[in-house]
Amino acid sequence: MLAAVLFGTAAAVFAVGIGGTMGWVQEAKTRDTADVVVHPMRPVGPPGSAAAAVPGLPDRAVVTAALDTRPDTAAYFGSGTEDVTVPGVAGSTTVTAFDGDASWAGFRMVSGRWYRGPGEAVAPATFLTEASVRIGDQVTFTTHGRALTVRIVGEVFDPHTQTNELFTDAAGYPPGTAPRPDSWFVRVKPGADRAAYATAVGAALAPARMTAEAGGAYGSSDAIAALDSLTATLTLLLLVVAGLGVFNTVVLEIRERTRDTGVAKALGMTPAQTVGVVLASVLLVGAVGGAIGLPAGLLLHGVTVPAMGHSAGLNFPAAALDVFGTPVLVLLGLGGVLIALLGALIPAVRAARARTVDALRAE
Repeated sequence: MLAAVLFGTAAAVFAVGIGGTMGWVQEAKTRDTADVVVHPMRPVGPPGSAAAAVPGLPDRAVVTAALDTRPDTAAYFGSGTEDVTVPGVAGSTTVTAFDGDASWAGFRMVSGRWYRGPGEAVAPATFLTEASVRIGDQVTFTTHGRALTVRIVGEVFDPHTQTNELFTDAAGYPPGTAPRPDSWFVRVKPGADRAAYATAVGAALAPARMTAEAGGAYGSSDAIAALDSLTATLTLLLLVVAGLGVFNTVVLEIRERTRDTGVAKALGMTPAQTVGVVLASVLLVGAVGGAIGLPAGLLLHGVTVPAMGHSAGLNFPAAALDVFGTPVLVLLGLGGVLIALLGALIPAVRAARARTVDALRAE
């Protein structure tokens, strides 16, 4: 019984930890910190038609003028990308150049810090490993036939398909060579209506074939949602198995003490008291199993999650593992008692309903 409760508690703790970490990863991936996102209009119409043509990007001054004229604008930055060549790195590397202060973009740092000006950059662990560089080293890439050198000042957590990435300040490029922003992320002042703001900015930028939408630019990950569902299903099955382990043990104990139960009933023990006696017999085992299973589950989570990240070439910061709050830990610690009580409930009810005469005749 102790093994069953311990196993069930550890499985529940591990599942809650995995779910919390996956939620942290989802937030780190979506970076849904902008109130309004400005981007080119999506092509409409049949292929080959004028409506299906991809609109060109307007000049920076057109977008910034539309944003600066809005009194509700608190801050904004643009984001443009280009593929470059980095010596020693196979294939192309995607450089994201930010036009403006992107420190509030929502990127999660593993180590180091976010860049603070031109000539600095951050990169994920996958690029740092591929390029054989560390924080503090310089990286040179070629853009428009010119070599541009940046210093890596931080490792960013960015679990995307493109693993070779650099994030830097567009001001570090030579004049006229930085990639033109294809999206602008806006933060409005407190109390401002995001929907009304997006409508007004979209109308102002419609001649430039740009539109504005309230909310972030990135959607949720179907893979993470599927993993959460699978984890929840497997955890439920493991809890059922743990409960059946308690159920089997309690049934055997009740059968061994059938005559003793009959004598107690003959002396006046009520059905409710019978249920209470059986449930009380598993409380200590549940408490001990929960007390041992809680740290076991935490240890399993702390070992498994970094291993999962390393297999994908990523490093998880401490924040990705610290997903348990004090109330959650208390509830999980009491989970062992809950498993024990639920597993013993049906046998306890059956023992209470058993006839006293039949119990007294048992050998």
